[in-house]
Amino acid sequence: DEELFNNEIINIYPNPVSGMLYIETAATEKIAVNIYNVYGELVHVAQGKEIAFAPYNKGVYFVVIKTATETYYKRIVKI
Repeated sequence: DEELFNNEIINIYPNPVSGMLYIETAATEKIAVNIYNVYGELVHVAQGKEIAFAPYNKGVYFVVIKTATETYYKRIVKI
């Protein structure tokens, strides 16, 4: 799902996900990634652009990506 967010293209794939989730962004600074379940509980914190989704239960998750200046939200389905 490639989307334009404040003139920055962010690509999060695959969605739905069963194994690895990949985040592509033109941001050169570090990004912080927080993943929340449907209940709003924080289930994972990462600094990289690859996240192992295999350990998580099937369902809906919300990925929050923070750069130095922006915050981006994306709904992900784990199958």
